[in-house]
Amino acid sequence: MGGYPRTSTSTPEEQSCSETCPPGLHRDFQDVVNLPCCWKCVKCPIHYHNNVSNQNKCLECGPNETNSADYIGCVPTGREFLEITSSYVILGLVCSGLNLIIITFFMVMCIRMAARPVIKAADPAFLVTFLLGLAFGNFGLILTLMKPSPRVCEAEFILNAKKKKKKYCSSPW
Repeated sequence: MGGYPRTSTSTPEEQSCSETCPPGLHRDFQDVVNLPCCWKCVKCPIHYHNNVSNQNKCLECGPNETNSADYIGCVPTGREFLEITSSYVILGLVCSGLNLIIITFFMVMCIRMAARPVIKAADPAFLVTFLLGLAFGNFGLILTLMKPSPRVCEAEFILNAKKKKKKYCSSPW
């Protein structure tokens, strides 16, 4: 097997300068114009798979799937939720609390200085509404990452002003 392009006198074995790519890998051609038979085998990217040898591209897994460990197929992904005692939730709550303090400071400043020309030009009612949206959004984000429970669903219902909460709350816990 030489590293040369096809010629009219070469046999099929001589027409390839690359090895067969097994399932889980795909062919990445080095120089398609000058060396159309030369490629290197590359592992499929995450969330892609290939179950056939010598494929030029990998197939994408479905929306609730990821690739298997050997990249030959797709496996379902499980749902993961954060527990309230998780360090990530605690860090998120601390950051949200600090963010809420900063938002409250700016909101108070907008209300106290509403008579100033700069605040009037920026429409103080819009600024306060915007800041309130940011404040409620902090807690709404953390709630969506937590495992559904009656309390979490009620809090999401209140913060997101949902008309229907059956999406998460209809199943028993």
